[in-house]
Amino acid sequence: MAARAEKVGDDNSAGEGWVARDGDDLLLPSAAGRRKVSNVERDARVSLTVHDRVILLRCPEARDTAAVSEDRGRMPAIALAERYEGPGAGEKYPEPPPEVVRVVVRITPQRLVGATAD
Repeated sequence: MAARAEKVGDDNSAGEGWVARDGDDLLLPSAAGRRKVSNVERDARVSLTVHDRVILLRCPEARDTAAVSEDRGRMPAIALAERYEGPGAGEKYPEPPPEVVRVVVRITPQRLVGATAD
């Protein structure tokens, strides 16, 4: 779950979604104009909580800043579909219409907090 502050200071949680790793960075595929993307573009401070579906008490949280960039090849989204839905799943994600710009929110965590069961 990714969280950001709204313009008036209220929290905004983006809900569940797939998260990829690129080294130490966390990648969230999305589309330009969505609330989580516009919130990050306005204020890059973010918090991302990962819920472990096997060990329920493990829920680390990454806090730091994020950057938004265009996702030209849709590689993070396709790789995540293949990982979570199986081989060939990325093929069912057709190219978006021209008016939809796919982006990647890249979080570079510098601080990890939260409960772990280890």
